[in-house]
Amino acid sequence: MTTANVERNGRSVVVSVLCWLIGLLFVVTGGTKLAGAAAVVAMFQHWGYPLWFMQVVGGVEIVGGIALLAPFSRIAGAMMLSILMIGAAGTHALFGQWAMFFVPIVLLALLVWIIQRTALRYQRAELSTHTGELHHPAV
Repeated sequence: MTTANVERNGRSVVVSVLCWLIGLLFVVTGGTKLAGAAAVVAMFQHWGYPLWFMQVVGGVEIVGGIALLAPFSRIAGAMMLSILMIGAAGTHALFGQWAMFFVPIVLLALLVWIIQRTALRYQRAELSTHTGELHHPAV
């Protein structure tokens, strides 16, 4: 195994672990929104969002979090969650909640990195099928 392959496999493990951690985080936070946790309801009311919107956001967080867990749905899940993080960052900025603003920004950066690494991995797998090399796209 070449040094490049070892390095690539190490990054693959990092991406997978990160996807599991972020995925589980979103499943939990989405669950609190669907359950109607009092603190979350208070935040959405403070922002002026209807409670049905909280339910939609919670559902998208759960679906996106689960999608991050499987390599074949990882890009779609990360894209869904990225859109939510842009909205969350905008909401926090609009209300001057600067301490909370950085949470969705950091998550957005990680999600974009996951999209990039996963797409690159699939691109390498596609190229290897044309050259006859054996690379698997599992991230």
